Amino acid sequence: MKLLFDLDGTITDSKPGITKCIEYALQKLDLPVPAEDELVRLIGPPLKETFGTLLPSPTDENINQAVTFYRERFADVGIFENSVYPGIQDALHSFREMGVSLYLATSKLQVFAERILQHFELDHLFSGVYGSELDGTRQDKTELIQYLLAAEKIPHRHAAMIGDRSHDIKGGKANNIQTVGVLWGEQAQILSPKNRKISIGCLSITRANDRNKENLYDAFSYKRETMKNIVFMLCILGLATSAPVCLAVTEISWWHAMGSENGERVDKIARDFNSTQNEYKIIPSYKGNYTDTMTAAVAAFRAKKQPHIVQVFEVGTATMMAARGAVYPVENVMQDSGEPFDSSIYLRGVISYYQTPEGDLLSMPFNSSTPVMWYNKTAFKKAGIQSPPVTWEDVNKAAKKLLASGMKCGFSFGWQSWVMIENYSAWHNQPLGTRENGYTGFDAELTFNSSSIKNRIQSIADSQPDGTFVYGGREDSSLPLFTSGTCGMWMSSSANTAALKSQAKFKYGQTMLPLDTEVASSAQNSIIGGATLWVLRGHSRQSYKGVAKFLSYLSTPQVQAWWHQQTGYVPITLEAAELSRAQGFYDRNPGTDTAVKQLSLNTPTKNSRGLRFGNYVQVRAIVNEELEAIWAGTKTASQGLDDAVTRGNKLLRKFERAN
Repeated sequence: MKLLFDLDGTITDSKPGITKCIEYALQKLDLPVPAEDELVRLIGPPLKETFGTLLPSPTDENINQAVTFYRERFADVGIFENSVYPGIQDALHSFREMGVSLYLATSKLQVFAERILQHFELDHLFSGVYGSELDGTRQDKTELIQYLLAAEKIPHRHAAMIGDRSHDIKGGKANNIQTVGVLWGEQAQILSPKNRKISIGCLSITRANDRNKENLYDAFSYKRETMKNIVFMLCILGLATSAPVCLAVTEISWWHAMGSENGERVDKIARDFNSTQNEYKIIPSYKGNYTDTMTAAVAAFRAKKQPHIVQVFEVGTATMMAARGAVYPVENVMQDSGEPFDSSIYLRGVISYYQTPEGDLLSMPFNSSTPVMWYNKTAFKKAGIQSPPVTWEDVNKAAKKLLASGMKCGFSFGWQSWVMIENYSAWHNQPLGTRENGYTGFDAELTFNSSSIKNRIQSIADSQPDGTFVYGGREDSSLPLFTSGTCGMWMSSSANTAALKSQAKFKYGQTMLPLDTEVASSAQNSIIGGATLWVLRGHSRQSYKGVAKFLSYLSTPQVQAWWHQQTGYVPITLEAAELSRAQGFYDRNPGTDTAVKQLSLNTPTKNSRGLRFGNYVQVRAIVNEELEAIWAGTKTASQGLDDAVTRGNKLLRKFERAN
């Protein structure tokens, strides 16, 4: 559906500016000024028509002079003596969320109309703005609507004109499109009480009696079947004193980075939520990988075309926090919408990553994972390895046995910065940087070039010649090394459950990350990866109520247990973990609770709750480059990690200056 909106008297209450500018023009011409009631009736028609009525002896010359005086004041002052009718902004947002295209069709000068929409921050809601030109072109509403329909190639049957004056209705009818008259503002007071008026929700559709042809709506013909079609499509929310009565579903956009099987699961979650109620509809949209999705959301916000919800990976947290005015914190969304919310139901190791220092939740945990040690049970049995490794010493011993049994590789890992720098530090309660890993200030500095990490990285690099360790590439490019049976052990995300189920042709299991006993006597806790759902500002209050209900639905034990069991992502709530246990999932799949155990092993410390460094996506790229130089033998671990910290800190300073 394409909706054509009039401006004055329909979207904005322009009475003060227009009447004062008419008064100004008449005074400049030394003419008497009519009573205010008379001036109100002149709001809407083209200016030349207005002054043709007001001037005692109208001529082209004095009409044009009056219009010039009018615009003299209007251009600088009168244009902003104006206000948006209550509820209009929410209504326009709702139409856009329903997928309706909006166009402005006003007799006002197009340049003025565009300025007014920009002033009230409504311009991004309209697909096109159409008005008159200085030479008088398209002042007539019939001509304007005809021009708009042709320019936008809109079929007549798909358009409707919404306005408050007879010119709007006549223009729409002349172009054979549906028409709707609105009765808020001044126009409601000047309709003849003799007319028959049908009020549906907040739309009033009026038909004049045959003997009252001069009424504002004398050209509006009413048919019951037309009313049905229009009202259900065009019911506007919350205008005047009426409560929202729109029967249309409010659409909520959700941009995500889940491809393949997990993308299908996201679609199922949306469908299932939509089926539980009929007020809101979640529309998921895949936008590429994590970086692509976050970049697209930032660009969309700048263009005022942002989604309601966007999935952002954990290292984008600082960037999202720095996007002032863009983010609507989850706790605020829930509170403002009256939706019950209790942060204590979430796993401590999950929720702490996304909380402010004061404990307020910024974004909703969704697909949270943590690295675990995956191991090939079949290969372990063949090599005579009785149990999965617990320490790094055990890893090296198991690798040697695997090589001796005929395997080409002992172990590998994916997401090397996340696994071997970030989680290695948290697991051993070692800091990644100052300022509590960036949580308490953007002036933090990276410090992961410690002797403990250098020693472990150098030991791994030195183990490459005999195949104890084989580097398989960035992110999860090393997955085939494990699923093909080349490597017997692989440290990467717990969320690889679905991939391993479909690709591995052997029995496998998972166990906790290995402990470096030269650094710590016991493990602290691992930190999460994956992503959370951030809510972006700029939408209607009604839609945020739907967002809140959807986030509550996502956190239910049933949804989280299903998501956890299908994907390997951790259940973000304690109840979901207990439900999975009660359903026998962990008994049928031993080890699948490893991620939950790691995250909840101990209360997170300042070193182990996560990280919040700016520009960390780029920092990770630097870490990848330096680690690859170490694996290639062109740098020692000491050189590579020192360089990574130096280069990374430059990016942190750049982020600090920008924010």
